[in-house]
Amino acid sequence: MSEVVVTSACALTGRPDAAPERDFDDLTGLAAMLCDAQISLVTLVDGDRLLFKSHRGLDASETAKDGTFCAWVVAHETPLLVEDARLDPRFADGAVVAGAPYVRSYAGVPLVVEDEVVGTLCVMDPRPGHLTEAQLDQLWMLGRQASGQLVLRRQAALLTREAEVREQVEADLREAAESVARSERRIRVLFDHSPIGLAECLPDGTFVDVNTTLCRMLGYERHELLGTLSADLLADDEERARQEADLGTLDGRLSYFARRRYRQSDGGSLPVLVGVARVLGPGAYDGVEDRLIATVTDITDQVLAEQRLTAAHEELRRRQIFTDAVLDSIDVGIVACDERGRLTVFNRATQAWHGMGVDDAGAQDPDSFGTSFALFEDDGTTVLVPDRVPLLRALRDGTVDDVEIVISPADRPATRVECSGRSMVDEDGHLLGAVVAMNDITAARAQQAALLASETRSRAIFESDPAALVLFTLEGRVVQANSAVATVLGLSAQGVAAAETVDELLAPGDRDVVRGLVDLAHREPGHAVTAERELRTHDGRTVWCLLTVTDLPDPELGHCLLLQAEDVSLRREAERRLTHQALYDALTDLPNRTLLSERIRAAVSRGQRRGDGAVYALFCDLDGFKDVNDTYGHAAGDRVLVEVARRLSATVRTVDTVGRLGGDEFLVLCEEIGTDDEVSRLAGRLARAVSRPVRWDGHEVTVSMSVGIARADATTTPEQLVGRADAAMYRAKRLGKDRLVLDVPAGRSSSVA
Repeated sequence: MSEVVVTSACALTGRPDAAPERDFDDLTGLAAMLCDAQISLVTLVDGDRLLFKSHRGLDASETAKDGTFCAWVVAHETPLLVEDARLDPRFADGAVVAGAPYVRSYAGVPLVVEDEVVGTLCVMDPRPGHLTEAQLDQLWMLGRQASGQLVLRRQAALLTREAEVREQVEADLREAAESVARSERRIRVLFDHSPIGLAECLPDGTFVDVNTTLCRMLGYERHELLGTLSADLLADDEERARQEADLGTLDGRLSYFARRRYRQSDGGSLPVLVGVARVLGPGAYDGVEDRLIATVTDITDQVLAEQRLTAAHEELRRRQIFTDAVLDSIDVGIVACDERGRLTVFNRATQAWHGMGVDDAGAQDPDSFGTSFALFEDDGTTVLVPDRVPLLRALRDGTVDDVEIVISPADRPATRVECSGRSMVDEDGHLLGAVVAMNDITAARAQQAALLASETRSRAIFESDPAALVLFTLEGRVVQANSAVATVLGLSAQGVAAAETVDELLAPGDRDVVRGLVDLAHREPGHAVTAERELRTHDGRTVWCLLTVTDLPDPELGHCLLLQAEDVSLRREAERRLTHQALYDALTDLPNRTLLSERIRAAVSRGQRRGDGAVYALFCDLDGFKDVNDTYGHAAGDRVLVEVARRLSATVRTVDTVGRLGGDEFLVLCEEIGTDDEVSRLAGRLARAVSRPVRWDGHEVTVSMSVGIARADATTTPEQLVGRADAAMYRAKRLGKDRLVLDVPAGRSSSVA
């Protein structure tokens, strides 16, 4: 087995490339055929592992390195022939000898790349044997071909990297050229539209360029001034002498200001304040000589002259510090050094990070930049050695890109910056220095960390929510679903993970419900649409869910929706029980006084709308019930009440209502029953049903029932109806109990035995 030792010389990607390739598969196949071996391999070393670049006759793609044949070949840089590994003490206990594939014979040759052994080509067989000299030569030839393939791949990787670097440099150059062009256009606009006279002159005062303001002040056309000596415009010889003297002083200074009198085109003279500045040309770099920039200000009026003089001085000051102003106006740190590493540029942003002025910075020794400027590796603790300082790296290597360091002076907060820069050379290739731009990424990194923490918290909250949460696109594609979806909707975790659309998470009958909520939510982005619906789960259950759909903005998807399905089945069941307890008698499960009142009011209202008044209330009170309680106890009385309730309910029509008012009082509400005789017959059946003996645990009791009947008319209120029935019941009691008394609206009463 062959191995590749990963070093900076042979690993361009940071680890061996063990991906299968046909070229290597062909070599192992040929090796196996030539050597009559069942197994042939090309392996690469990755730390303590052997990665199989090609393997024939063996299913594994890697193995541990220690104790292998190939480790011996790489370590000794020489071929290895083993005729019977079981008899060789070096390998007898090896994993592939003592276990599958039970190797007995082995032959391997080293693979050499750039004078370094980087692997082997080998054959193995579970049979003992040896190779002939011809077979070994052939194995050597195949090994050299494998080495050649590795060399070709390394060269291809190097060429790819060089092409990438060249493309980046060309892109940077294009960007720099565009920046220069934009700057020149801005300066041209400022020159042409300046409110004061401006001129660009040769060192002898010849006009090269003038702006519109200067032409207007002097009354000349632009072409009349171009090529003219400025001295020819002066009012007299004395003015020209002073100008000549002032121009002569420019050899030792960059600018001067002086009052002059210029002749105007109409013959008049104009008092002006002239400011002249010498702009140094690139000199040897492109042959352009120095130029003079002149500002001309009309000072006819003394007050106006003073104002214009101030403006001229300000313009001159801006020109003198133009470069520094540009550097100081940006938040990017800019540092530059000469060819010996001494600082020449240290802009405002950089000064603020270091707490150090330009003079102090320029005095620092390049060999101590790391400590002098408190520069640290991106771990924030390791001081940068000179070879790691980005500015010095750019000076040495020509370029440095996206290097992250930390600036951490003792008296200031640490600043994390990303550095990119390059060396500067003249047209002859002589090194001039280097420049590095530093972007403050402290807040960005903190924001990234905070965002990551926020996302982690949000995911934890999303995942731990007991409600089913599904985030999906407008097209219904699932973006994220939490584990509660499986619990609420009756799916397996695998089913949730495999679902691509919201419809797949829902039962077919529930999909239209959710689509309707989605449509409503999409009409009002940011608002939640809520509804309670009964859903059918995938495992056959029926659950009540509080469904909430919210349309949310998403920076990547444009819009997405959040479906929240909270199982409220227990809450609804609790509400149902509470409602039942509030409206039904706890002992008999009949409607109680509250529900009876609602039904009586509704029945009376319906009867009055119909105009037939066919609504009856039967007020029923048990006779002899007190004796049951006194004789057998309240538990026995409860048994009797439950049985009476059952008999009353079984006797009435399905449209009638039987309710318990309390104690041993019951009320039967009848609608559309027809006549007084018909309701009286029903009351008789109820009385007979109640009078049958009640038996339990060997006991037997009999009770009777007095019934008062009242019929509603067009003006009867629910309270009046119940009151008249109650009064009729008491008349039945007074007449001897176990009787029926009918009270009709006209005031007639009748007793029915």
